[in-house]
Order: sequence, then C-alpha cells, then structure tokens
Amino acid sequence: MRKNIIKLLVGTLAIGGLSACDESEYEIDNLLPSEYAKILNIRDGGEQSITLYDVGKSDSYTVSVMKIGNAESITADATLAVMTKAEIGERLGLHENNYAPLPADYFSLSETTLHFEADERYKIISVNFSAEQISKIRTLFVDTTATNNINVVALQLRSDVDSVNSYNDYIIFNINDCVLPKYGFASESYITMASKTNITSSIELALEIDNDWDFTADVEVGTEADVEAYNKARGLDAEDQVPYELLPEDYYLIGDKATFKAGDNVGKIVFNAYISQISRDSKYLLPIKLKADGSQPISLSAEIFTI
Repeated sequence: MRKNIIKLLVGTLAIGGLSACDESEYEIDNLLPSEYAKILNIRDGGEQSITLYDVGKSDSYTVSVMKIGNAESITADATLAVMTKAEIGERLGLHENNYAPLPADYFSLSETTLHFEADERYKIISVNFSAEQISKIRTLFVDTTATNNINVVALQLRSDVDSVNSYNDYIIFNINDCVLPKYGFASESYITMASKTNITSSIELALEIDNDWDFTADVEVGTEADVEAYNKARGLDAEDQVPYELLPEDYYLIGDKATFKAGDNVGKIVFNAYISQISRDSKYLLPIKLKADGSQPISLSAEIFTI
C-alpha cells in the first residue's frame, strides 16, 4: 500500500559595508619603495553591482579612499571626480561603451574635495540617493528605450599634487536594477509524509528587504485546475504515474491573510492539516497563492504566485 503524501505547493522568492579600517590593514606600507612618500588609492575599487529599492527611503553606498606610504606624517590632497561616459571609456580602454552615467541631480556625494591631515590614513565618502532620486532612477528602468544602457555612478580619484595608484583610482557603481520590493513564499514547497500526527504549523513568507511596515496580503487556495496543470507540467498525468489530487477542504484549515510586522521581514500564514484522517492511498496537493489586498504601503509590490 502506498504511503500518502501531502504536498503543499507555494511559490518561490529570490531573497533580491565597509569593514572597519585599522592599522593592521596598512602593512602594505612596508612593501613600498622608500622613494614613495605617500600614495592614494580607492579601497575595493573597480566595478560593483548594486540594486536600489523604491520604498520611500534614502539609500547610500560608501567609498573608502586610502593614504598609504612610508611617510605617515604628511598631508595629502585629492578630488573624487564624477566621470563622464567618455572618461569611463578612456579609463577602461573601451572604444565603445554602454555606460550611462546618472545625471548629477540623481545622486549626491558627501564630499568631493579630500584633504588628509598628517595622521589621517583613510576617508569614507558616501554616495547618497534620496527617496525622490531613487524614484527618478526607477523610471530609467521602465523606459524600454534605455534597456541596453548600464546606469552607473562612476568616480575617479585624482590629484595634482600627490601620487594616485593607477590600478585603484576608480570605482563604478553599476545599478543593475531599481525596483519595488517583493514578498513571497520562503520555500518552494512543503512535503509531508502522512502519519498519525496532524500538522499544526505556519507557512513562512519573506520580504526581500528590511521591513518597516505592518501589512497583510490575501491568501488564496488553488483549484482542481491548478492541480491538473501541476500534474501535466511534471508528467504525472501519464498512465504509469500517480497524480496529485486536490486536498479536500475538510482536511485543512488555512488563514486568509499573511501578516507582516514592522521590524520583521518574515510573514506567516496559519496552516493546520488533519493528515491522520485521510487515505494513505493517494497523493494530495494544496496550491496556495498570494495577492495584494491594498493594506501594504503604496511603495511595496506583491508578487502574485501561481503554479
């Protein structure tokens, strides 16, 4: 006799700093030839991919500019300049490029003129995006005519009086997306072997960013048609296979809302299954979907999961 299996089908969700500097990080100073009194560079330079979330809040990223060398008690001066498209191409050795530097009013820098006192070994500069700027950036990704562009904030360290490391003199923040955050099921499915024990548990959901809101989403149970589509997609409708059946309403209890609390990016759906009462000769499937009910903040977007 076959063991009964209940499969609870849900959707899927891809869950979309600067280390503190200390003197131990400057051991490279001892490797520099004596003729180099000081050299400036960008720590962790190169290209970095970032994602911005349009949630009515500002966001920022950091750039660390280092002063290294054999002479610790020497001041230094430099600028952190915003690179143009042509300057990016020249710096990267590209004859043609699809980098699209953000307009100046789409971001701001905490400072661009850098002066190091004799005892300063590094400076941390912020690349800031206000809530309004992030909303403007999101329109760039909605514009289908700009899909081939890579929206970037490109910065280059320059100095007329001090040496700059030519290998680590730039940083490019590639904005790979600017989106409304989504929430969905934390796991693709839950499989439970039938036994004498009923299930009294909850189904977890996840929000892909830190949650500052109290909100809910409607929960909807699927139909026979959903189960048939699931069986067909997996070849379980063949004669030699045992297809899933829709779990009868009498054998489960599920909440009609998924609830998220501020400060917690995990939501829960109440779920009980009375598996000790069902036949062990069948396999059961319970498709579950989420849909927005209007109670979440306007800047959040529900992902509607279907099978």
